[in-house]
Amino acid sequence: MSNADEALIKTEAEAPVLTAAIEPETANQEENEGKISTLPPQAVRMLMELTEMRASFGPDPETAKVFAETERFSEARKLEGFIATLNHKNLENERKHERAKMRLNHENKRAWAVLLSSVIAAAFAIYFSMTGHADLGIPMLVFAGILIKDLSGKTSHSPVDKGDD
Repeated sequence: MSNADEALIKTEAEAPVLTAAIEPETANQEENEGKISTLPPQAVRMLMELTEMRASFGPDPETAKVFAETERFSEARKLEGFIATLNHKNLENERKHERAKMRLNHENKRAWAVLLSSVIAAAFAIYFSMTGHADLGIPMLVFAGILIKDLSGKTSHSPVDKGDD
């Protein structure tokens, strides 16, 4: 017999021992324990590691604690960022509101100035027309009409208000 034949016979002799660990569980627990004890030490270690892996669900408690801390930290940072964004939007809206109030105040003052000047111009135009100075009264009356037209905000070429204001 050659060396190759001897090796083949040796592996065939070991085959029943290795297949004993692969067979499905039987009703007799003692028989299974006997089969596992006949396995080589490396196979027993591998089986023990497999059963430990299947028995544990999820990471160990320390790793889970680190994961939870990391998640809580990231959620806290997201919340702080969201709060900062809302605060920035609130400040921006307050600034816009203040600018709008100032613009309205200026428009209000302008409207009063235009109204007062148009009333004064109309009064002088009527006075000049009644005293015989129609050459001064009529242009002043036209000027007062233009001022009042300006006060209304409508242009002469667009008779329909488009609602842009």
